[in-house]
Amino acid sequence: MRGGQIMTRIRELTVRIELDYYTDWCGSAAQLVDEGLVPASVIWPAGRTKVEWKDDRFEYWLRRTRPADHPGRVLAAEWASIDWWELRVKRIGSDFEYQRRKSIERRAAALAKDSEVLTPAGRARAERQRDAWMRAALDERYQRLKESVGLGERPRKRARLIASKRSA
Repeated sequence: MRGGQIMTRIRELTVRIELDYYTDWCGSAAQLVDEGLVPASVIWPAGRTKVEWKDDRFEYWLRRTRPADHPGRVLAAEWASIDWWELRVKRIGSDFEYQRRKSIERRAAALAKDSEVLTPAGRARAERQRDAWMRAALDERYQRLKESVGLGERPRKRARLIASKRSA
């Protein structure tokens, strides 16, 4: 600690998204303000307190937090000098029931997509995709282009063998 401030390396603004629930933004006060995430009217909290506010769509809270890479505990005397903040943004109405409903809807959509391959149309689409991949694997010009731009090596011999048998 020097000059009343904890000396830390420069950190980047981080974002953590909990799907259908909230988003956390962690960064310095300047980073959060520069991104337009904290309105000018908000009074920044002191110590371990937090400040909360709402608008038409979201609930917000802002508090000081310990950076993830900070070694060990933060003493109470040091806490006020840490310039690292967590801003939580939560959609109004995103309670437990809302989250569960959205989770079930996502899983149902994924199941419908996975089940589609069992239909005649799904099997035909999968066959077309497989044929297109095989044609690309056998296309010498395309493979040279991929190699020239560093997008990978040529298909393994087995893939070329399978492709040549299918096209014969």
